[in-house]
Amino acid sequence: DQACEAALRELVEQGCNLIFATSYGFEEYVLTVAEGHPEVEFFHASGFRCALSDMPNVHNYFGKIYQARYLSGIAAGLKTEKNLLGYVNAHPFAECIQGFTGIYLGATSVNPDVKMIVMNTGAWNDPQKEAQVAKALIEKGCDVIGQHCDSTAPATAAEAEGVFHVGYNSDMIDAAPKATLTSAIWDWSRYLVLAVSNYVDGKPIPKDWGEGLAEGAVDISRLNEALVAPGTAEEIEKARARILSGDWDVFTGPLVNNEGEVVVKEGETYIEPASSPAWEYILEGITMIGD
Repeated sequence: DQACEAALRELVEQGCNLIFATSYGFEEYVLTVAEGHPEVEFFHASGFRCALSDMPNVHNYFGKIYQARYLSGIAAGLKTEKNLLGYVNAHPFAECIQGFTGIYLGATSVNPDVKMIVMNTGAWNDPQKEAQVAKALIEKGCDVIGQHCDSTAPATAAEAEGVFHVGYNSDMIDAAPKATLTSAIWDWSRYLVLAVSNYVDGKPIPKDWGEGLAEGAVDISRLNEALVAPGTAEEIEKARARILSGDWDVFTGPLVNNEGEVVVKEGETYIEPASSPAWEYILEGITMIGD
């Protein structure tokens, strides 16, 4: 909202030379403020409008987090006993759909019987709603909970109900040591250091950036050795090697949506844009409940 624009203008007035907008939805305000301040470099996490803009001082950055999601999904697929994963999802946006699809494909790679139920909270960070949605998924029979939301509420809800969890953004084992198996995590310093160093050295800063597992921009946190199923580490390392080979990626076909349509043909690989996730297919085996 307008509070974002006000914050950006305040940072400019304070003399900041580089400003990072770190959440989906800030892009409109970044573009508005950047237009009047060509002397300041602006960076927006995710999105695409900055990358397509003619303004040289606006940039988009993200990464191949779906690769880390896939690895965490392997842990989930090997741990589930009911073959039903639940996913606490912020919004039905491509960024989020990409994430739960990555987990689902990782899970089914080691356990083809796995299904997934997704429910949306309508917010990036609403711990109360996240806990409520996690509990609702558990009541539907899900015994491993994943998430695309910002708090540890799904982790602690899973622990309270005696089921398991894979996290996002940070290592959540300390928050729920009896539930969390691992988490998909970022190393944003890969881009932050690049952007600042290039600025200081007078070098061009990429307008559209997105690295993955190979570069260390994404990964999974430590495995909870007390909880993960036997063989989890070995299966994850096999998948990691496959991704790092460059010969295969997460969205390699054949992939079929929940209407029975082939969305990625056998032998083909869907490639996500660098900074702006665009995967919006709901795959066969995934059920979305609510808006």
